[in-house]
Amino acid sequence: MKKTIAFTLAAASIATFGTTTTFAAENSTTKSVPVYRLYNTTTGEHFYTEGSYEKNHLVMLGWKYEGIGWNAAITGAPVYRVYNPNAMNKGKAAGDHYYTQSLYEAKTLVSKGWKWDNNANPVFYSGGKIPVYVAFNSNVETGTHNYTTSQFEQASLLKIGWKYGSVAWNTVSQGVAVPQMNVRQLASGNFSSVQGVWQNAKTGKTLIFKGNTVTGTALKNEIIPLKTGSMNHNIAWVSADWSKSDVFPTIIGNSGIFMFASANTSPSDNIDATNKTQDRLGVFTNGGNAVFGASSASDFYYRIE
Repeated sequence: MKKTIAFTLAAASIATFGTTTTFAAENSTTKSVPVYRLYNTTTGEHFYTEGSYEKNHLVMLGWKYEGIGWNAAITGAPVYRVYNPNAMNKGKAAGDHYYTQSLYEAKTLVSKGWKWDNNANPVFYSGGKIPVYVAFNSNVETGTHNYTTSQFEQASLLKIGWKYGSVAWNTVSQGVAVPQMNVRQLASGNFSSVQGVWQNAKTGKTLIFKGNTVTGTALKNEIIPLKTGSMNHNIAWVSADWSKSDVFPTIIGNSGIFMFASANTSPSDNIDATNKTQDRLGVFTNGGNAVFGASSASDFYYRIE
């Protein structure tokens, strides 16, 4: 597959990550490693990596974690990643990544000004029976290629004008897409949409939701039971049982409140200086929805797992 350095800049069509959230493995005995999928809401690019550190770092830079794109074989035909530093988005240098099994193609692009990623080593391997589809958007310079195991996502992109529609390589099994935060469920005591690990961009501390409890380094790894809450100007406020906790000396009784805001939603009664493109949450002892302002925006947590 050929890729040129210059493209016609136009509005990008943003792909959705399939329609289901869990998938069965092709063979449970086959060794594999997860390939994480992230999305840059500014450039429209999806990024794929086996590195948990790289994934977490990108989330802290503002990328949206979408889940595990697929589970790759640990050996097989190598897949390389190269980077175009000259790709533009809205008149600004933004860069774009491309993945290929062809070492010749990768070297050709590098000779034209592209850069090697991962020191020219494979970023993952092709192996297994599950196809990873590629689609190409010729109308943009960034987010030009999308890779997915979802036939629905692939068909949806081709329907709106993306090209190629071919198999880029194979993989062991499909992945798991993270659910979108549902603030109304959270307010009613259903925490299924936030299960997993969330990280603070400033401190690196974590909040880990499991069932109806939360723990993590931000809470000194104490296990805190969550309660039902309420909706307040588009934000879910959820209280917790702090009666046996010494996490925050300033917390008395149930005054520590978790605040949840879904992507592209802000409190209707205050300004919002957080990263509105992502689901986000925080735990506060006072301040109401004013905590979404500039003085507290860095105290919010974003999903990394």
